[in-house]
Parts: sequence; C-alpha cells; structure tokens
Amino acid sequence: LLLLLRDLPDDVPLTVLGAASNMIIRDGGIAGVVVRLARGFGDIAVEADGILAGAAALDVTVAETAARHALAGLEFLVGIPGTIGGAVAMNAGAYAAEVKDILDWAEVATPTGLLRMTAEDLHFAYRHAELPARSVVTRARLRATPGDAAAIAARLADIRAAREATQPV
Repeated sequence: LLLLLRDLPDDVPLTVLGAASNMIIRDGGIAGVVVRLARGFGDIAVEADGILAGAAALDVTVAETAARHALAGLEFLVGIPGTIGGAVAMNAGAYAAEVKDILDWAEVATPTGLLRMTAEDLHFAYRHAELPARSVVTRARLRATPGDAAAIAARLADIRAAREATQPV
C-alpha cells in the first residue's frame, strides 16, 4: 500500500472504498486506482481501555467485540454501516456520538510513509476529517471504558431497534 501510494502518478485518481455499504458505482466504473482494504486490515484487538481495529473491520463488528468484553462507549458504531477506516475518514456518528469522541489515534498510509494521527491532528468536523492528500486510513485506536456487559448489550439492542424502525433494509 505504501509503495502504491508513493509511486502512483499525481494525474491518476485514487478512490478508497470501505465496505461500500452506501455506494452505487455507475456502469462506467471508477476512473483511476481503487483501493479496498481486506484481510490483515480487518483485525480487531481488545485492550483494557479500548479497541485497536484495522480499517477494514466493520463498525458493527467492533461494537459487538467491545460489548463482548464489557467495554462501553463504542455502542453507537453498531448503527453505522461501513468500516472503521471510513468511520475515521468521515468522522462517522450516530446516536449522540462521533468518532472524534473516541479516537485516540489513527494510522494513515501516505505517499511519504505511515503517520499516526490524533483526533486533534485530523481536525474533525461534522462528517469530515482532514486526512493528508492521497492517504488511506489503515487502523485506529478507539477509547472505551469498562462497563456493565448487560447494560452495553441493552444499548446495542436499543440502537439496532431504532435503526431498523427508521431505516428499514
């Protein structure tokens, strides 16, 4: 990925896809190079006070993993279709929380190398993060707090029910 970003000519468009859960691609395809992270970019590691998630990890899977380990604060992710990389890139949010509220740092691949960027570095705004040009989020460290497993599971269920009631599949 780092070599691709380094060697990609400036005149070749770069499009990064996550789960593509809210995307329709026109018949002509996408011009340039399309990057969709998979495999090793989807790993999730549980820490005492948070989650280390690869950019390809689904938001819902990260929320469920945190809940299984009685970690609170990430429940809102269960209501967001997509991946952690996309969630960081757009400061995804729902149910009174946003990525900016829980992000310790994001690892970002750029044409000049790998960067570790904090929420402050990303200058989060509503559904926006200031990522370096032609960069790709590769993983993120999300803050959580130990909590009551039953209460966390109940919150996940409430969010799922609210989402299904307002946005049926």
